[in-house]
Amino acid sequence: MWEWLKKKVLNNARWKLISLLIASLVYFSIRAGISDVRTITVPVEIDEEVKQSNAKGGAVIASYDPPSVQVTVRGSFTDVNQAAQNNPRCILRPRWRSNATEDTLRLDIGRSNLRGLSRPLTILKIEPSVAKVEFDIPMSLQLGIATPLVEGKARGRVELSTSVETAVVRGPLRSLRTLDKDKVKIQCEPINVEGRAQTYVAAVKLIPPGAAPDATVEPSTMNVTVTITAETATRHIEHARVLVAQPYAAQARWKLEPDWVDYDIKGRVEVVNSVTEGQILFSVDAVAPRSDAVTNELPVRVHVQQGLAIDEVIVMPQTVKLISLPTPKPPTPPAAAAEATDSDSPKTETKPEPKAGKTMLEPEAEEDLPENGALLPKP
Repeated sequence: MWEWLKKKVLNNARWKLISLLIASLVYFSIRAGISDVRTITVPVEIDEEVKQSNAKGGAVIASYDPPSVQVTVRGSFTDVNQAAQNNPRCILRPRWRSNATEDTLRLDIGRSNLRGLSRPLTILKIEPSVAKVEFDIPMSLQLGIATPLVEGKARGRVELSTSVETAVVRGPLRSLRTLDKDKVKIQCEPINVEGRAQTYVAAVKLIPPGAAPDATVEPSTMNVTVTITAETATRHIEHARVLVAQPYAAQARWKLEPDWVDYDIKGRVEVVNSVTEGQILFSVDAVAPRSDAVTNELPVRVHVQQGLAIDEVIVMPQTVKLISLPTPKPPTPPAAAAEATDSDSPKTETKPEPKAGKTMLEPEAEEDLPENGALLPKP
């Protein structure tokens, strides 16, 4: 039997070996023609179940590296394209041991860590092939709360008051153990008081210290009572001109003694400080005195611009003297003066004819502006 098998195998052994080589070349050539090689980026993740198990043991994962790996795969063109579209992942399962002497764990990355790749694909290379996971022990730290910043301009003085002064910061030991409890404080979001005039309560978010951005604060918000107190002020202004108010066609002329007053403005600080010249005017009523009185003492009236929220205006002095001035006689016409000088030859009195295109005013139609005063329009 063995002799017969040996004879069959060794018979034409040279040609049989050549045929085997040719068949192998054809096989691998065809396989190379129908397969594809590609490198895809696979993100690295921590298994959620393992993460929860570590948290029960008092440890949390502070960081891990690398965040992704480069996986080179080979397979059919269809399988390789499908692998890139299936969103493959690299899952790490780092387990913390309470008796571990180091807080850093190194894990080898292999085919068993990859998810989303079909079995027919061949994994040629994974870079990097080792992952580093750092563990940290959670801790809590009680810190003081910084005074919130105030933004905007309120309509009064702003005071802040809070019901709590400290809060608890929770996070990894790596971050919190470097904080100085006496110097570091929990920050607050700013409070905007723009245009506010009444007291209100604002809910302010608490922000963990900058050295521990991954920490949390308990409670996450606090209530701040924003008390707004209206501040009043008094502003003194000197030598404001007093105007004389009378009908437009009035003939009387007046003089004021004094023709100016000082005054104090009382009201909210921001309003009082913004008052400009011309927003508050002063006058006396020239219609009030008797027609036969030469000197009258009249109260000074205050006129505040509409919309100007002033609480009070105090005038000093509160009264001024209104003195009547003689009304000047109208000038004598030139023709009448010539007739008055020629007394020896009586002539018939005639009025001069007005020139064409020019209207002459009658003496009683002339007006004189009152000294240091103003005229009111005709009623």
